[in-house]
Amino acid sequence: VSTQSTGKKGRNLEFADQRKRDEWISSELKSYGSSLSEKEVQLKTVERETEETRQRIQKITLDIAERNENLEERKKEIEETNKELAEAKIKRDEVQNRRKDLWRQDSNYEQSLNTSKDQLDEAERQLRSTVSKAFNNGIDAIRKIVQEKNISGVYGPLIESFKCNEKFFTAVEVTAGNRLFYIIVDTDKTASQILSIMNKNKMSGEVNFLPLNRLNYKEIQYPTSNDVIPMVSKLEYNQVFKPAMETIFGKTLICRSLEIASQYARNEHMDCITLDGDQVSRRGALTGGYYDKRKSRLDSQRQFWYWQAKLQEEEGNAQKIKSEMEEVDAELSKLVSSVQKLETKQVQLRETYERQKMDVQNLGVEKKQLEKHLETKMRLKMSLEGDLTALRGTVASLQQELGTELLSQLTDKEQDEVQNLNRDIAKLQAQIRDSLTKRSKLEVEKNMYENLLHNNLYKRRDQLLHSMDELGMSERKQDYDSKKAEFQQATVAMDSTKKRLDWLENELDVYNKKCRELATQIEHKRSKEREIQDSIEEKKKSTLR
Repeated sequence: VSTQSTGKKGRNLEFADQRKRDEWISSELKSYGSSLSEKEVQLKTVERETEETRQRIQKITLDIAERNENLEERKKEIEETNKELAEAKIKRDEVQNRRKDLWRQDSNYEQSLNTSKDQLDEAERQLRSTVSKAFNNGIDAIRKIVQEKNISGVYGPLIESFKCNEKFFTAVEVTAGNRLFYIIVDTDKTASQILSIMNKNKMSGEVNFLPLNRLNYKEIQYPTSNDVIPMVSKLEYNQVFKPAMETIFGKTLICRSLEIASQYARNEHMDCITLDGDQVSRRGALTGGYYDKRKSRLDSQRQFWYWQAKLQEEEGNAQKIKSEMEEVDAELSKLVSSVQKLETKQVQLRETYERQKMDVQNLGVEKKQLEKHLETKMRLKMSLEGDLTALRGTVASLQQELGTELLSQLTDKEQDEVQNLNRDIAKLQAQIRDSLTKRSKLEVEKNMYENLLHNNLYKRRDQLLHSMDELGMSERKQDYDSKKAEFQQATVAMDSTKKRLDWLENELDVYNKKCRELATQIEHKRSKEREIQDSIEEKKKSTLR
């Protein structure tokens, strides 16, 4: 306004008359009108772009909020999948450890089975070595015939039909002799059938039968004394075999000494025998001498039974372990498949999560760029609005001056107005200079903080948010739980192995002690054997003399 008033004051110096001044004003009004039109078009364009930018920012904000909700849902899915995966891995590891334990047990059983088979073969070889080849061939032939022809009523050798205490082994073996390998059958018809097949097939071997239907025996009234024991009373057998037992052992007494044996053989008319194997026949004959207990048939049969039972037990246990291993393998296969599926699902969820997270970050960057663009547009809008206000004021002043008299001097009122306006202008200019100074300082400070935000704090925030996401998805905790479970399983396995090792060491000590005791007994027996041999030699020398 001050400028317009001052210009108005100087018009008389510029223009010769009112007409020329009005022509100039009309020309200026035309020029200002064109500028006003351009500014208004620019303002409308800026306002439209500003509104479009604001709407775009609003849409992006809603989109980011929606995507963040989806991210939270994906995060929960990932956490649930991670939890399921961790539990599945723990279960898989438990089953794997169980399978390893079963493998160890299976390997131990295989070794034990091989040992038992070797011991069984050795016991059978030892037993077969105590009888002639003809007897062995005969027994083998009978077993083959029974198996091939499915013949019933064949019970096997006598030695397999009873048990007794170890201290009676010598007496029982000497009494029975080779009859221990006679074959017990139900009837003489069965025996004849077997012999017929052997002869027909020209099968070699010597066989003797004990047909139960043809073995007649009488109940014997045994003497009652602490010095003698009926041998048959010390045998454990099935009552089906009683005729055979009475036939072979029924007429024999076990006596405390050779003198007592001689007395009872003479008075009771029964065969008598001592625990050392010295015999006194009811007919008066006396038989005796050194009997090598290391070649005991009954002991070999006992060892055969022991290793046969042990082998059957171990085969049953081994089969049970193998069946359990099959079940564990099937379960482990399912668990491995489940873990693989969960891992695939985990990867897919992670990829989806990271992709959506990147989309949100890109939208955030776009939003920041739009906000900066909006700020620029707002400043441009304010600038255009200021320019339009000034132009409109100038146009209004010129239009007001158009057609008025050309004055050489301002009115008093106009002069006062100019003075007041000049003072206001001076104040405003001072304020502008002060504001510009402060603005310059604030812009420097703003640039510093923006640099700190964008190059440091924002990056640090993103790193922390990423770490929080990682922690939020509980992968580290689950990894810790998984490692802890593995450690506990390893500790249990180690404790079990240590217990097994301690047990084996104790068993080894027991067997070492037993070996030392047996070695001592062997040495003692050998010493006794040498004494007996020396005694026999002395007796021979005395006889020769």
